[in-house]
Amino acid sequence: MLINTADEGALLLAQHAEALREWFIFPYVPPELVRSLTSKKEMYHLARQHGIPTAETEFPESREDVVRFLDHAVFPVMLKGIDGERLERRTGKKMVIIRTGDELLGHYEKMEDPQHPNLMLQEYIPGGDDCVWMFNGYFDKDGECLYAQTGKKIRQAPVYTGYTSLGICLRNEIVEKTTKEFMKRIGYRGILDIGYRYDARDGSYKVLDINPRIGATFRLFVAPNGMDVARPHTWI
Repeated sequence: MLINTADEGALLLAQHAEALREWFIFPYVPPELVRSLTSKKEMYHLARQHGIPTAETEFPESREDVVRFLDHAVFPVMLKGIDGERLERRTGKKMVIIRTGDELLGHYEKMEDPQHPNLMLQEYIPGGDDCVWMFNGYFDKDGECLYAQTGKKIRQAPVYTGYTSLGICLRNEIVEKTTKEFMKRIGYRGILDIGYRYDARDGSYKVLDINPRIGATFRLFVAPNGMDVARPHTWI
């Protein structure tokens, strides 16, 4: 049985599913769907296509595009990697919070790879770490959600942009319903880790990350009988 822990691994499984299924058990997810979930650019457009709230985002392909963005920019903004893991390997960071135009141009020039553009500009949704909500679930071969848990972050490391260092399980029916309906529409199968940020300005939960794999905080979501998101994997 294969349980994947990284976005690159999810794509590897999808691309080589036919050969691997001779030796391993794992849910099949089409490669094009995996790419659309792990690329923040494609994920943004997929969410918009299905009416799922998400932060306003632009995808500059040059310094000139960034300069044009400054004409209507509202700071702070988030400078992120479309492929966060690739950006982290290149710069040591997946994202930074930008507060001025000069700061944006400086970070863009240091962080971008001009030959292979990988940066995006995303609106900053106000609030602390505890505005971030998480969903962990398992979707079977028919797209039915067999296991679902929600929770929220209390603290991140690094602050505002990092992994969960303290979180709690807490029922959120909107996050759960939104995720189930979204995954049903796109035909997702298997373990899912997804993150939202609550926007108090309009009362919406905006999807930020969709991880077609087990997440780093999966052991936060453990039932009294020991059930977590990995164990339904045995019911394929």
